[in-house]
Amino acid sequence: MSNQSENLVDADQVYAVTRAWPIEMVIHAAFQGHGLPAKVRFELGLNRVEIYVRAAQAQVARLDAPVAEYLKSVADESLTAIPDYPSGPLIANVHFYFICWDVVAKELASLRTNTAGLSTPRNVWRKYRKSLERYQEARNHLEHYSERLPMGKHSEWRHRREDKFETIQGDPGAVRLGALFTINGEEWDVSVASAKILESLWEELVEGLRSETEVRFAAWLKGEPFSKRDCN
Repeated sequence: MSNQSENLVDADQVYAVTRAWPIEMVIHAAFQGHGLPAKVRFELGLNRVEIYVRAAQAQVARLDAPVAEYLKSVADESLTAIPDYPSGPLIANVHFYFICWDVVAKELASLRTNTAGLSTPRNVWRKYRKSLERYQEARNHLEHYSERLPMGKHSEWRHRREDKFETIQGDPGAVRLGALFTINGEEWDVSVASAKILESLWEELVEGLRSETEVRFAAWLKGEPFSKRDCN
């Protein structure tokens, strides 16, 4: 019974220790014996994921603020003219927002293959893959925008000629009220809630890395050798 209690205490101590140190130190310990280039590659990739998760949060704020100001102006009873909807700044900022998703997706995919045998990046990728790929599609629409315009190979515009009249209908891409981006008949949530998906991804990535490396990190702190078996 005492041995079981000691094991529980040791496990709690290991858990506390791994969370008291920066994630960079945890990764440093995890890659001991796997080569400096591999460690640096993983660290820089992980850092890039965090940078673009934070950038996505900033971009959502840039989308939310001008719409809120527009709605406030429209509600002004002393208004003499309807203000212009801030479509230009919104389309630029939503493009940068989708780029953030794209970078997170690509870096996370790259982290899946690592010499330390860390499985968390792969597990997190599997969980969030559909969301990541969905927002990558939005980014691709704007990266290859000319192909979505009339006469483009991926155009959804409808051109009609009737007697003396000629019409063309389509969605040029816009951030609409309700925090939705639409183009080519598709839509994406670009609200604050959408950015929280990336925030959750980052939190689960860090927590997973800490959990699966806590044994080897504790051994590294004590200067003790550890085996791959101890990490599982």
